[in-house]
Amino acid sequence: MRRLGLIVLMCMAATMVASTVVAQKPLTPTQLYLEYRAVYEKAKSIEAIFPFIEEEEKAKLKALPKAQATQMWDMMKAMDNFTNVKVLTKTIKGETCVLEVEATKPDKSVVKGTVELAKKTSWLVVQENWSM
Repeated sequence: MRRLGLIVLMCMAATMVASTVVAQKPLTPTQLYLEYRAVYEKAKSIEAIFPFIEEEEKAKLKALPKAQATQMWDMMKAMDNFTNVKVLTKTIKGETCVLEVEATKPDKSVVKGTVELAKKTSWLVVQENWSM
């Protein structure tokens, strides 16, 4: 009976490990960017977007004095307060991806943009450019 219990327990553990591995499947550039935008829209501080940006940029931001980082974040949020972000096209060339995107401004007009991502261990946002 103990042996059967141990076998059942091992099977359950194997199933949990397998489902965790499947759940950690790398995101596509589109999925990563849309997840980044969802976090960005709700974020209260710049640290919230760190998992989505390149290490070099993250290091620069972490090196800023707290007051300066807060001021920069407030300015970013004031200028980029778009919602309903949609990816229109995706172009992947090697380890680089360019997304053509559009979003809704607070006045309900549409703004278009370009997003560059780079593939490191996963896709990361390099930069966003919005046409105002």
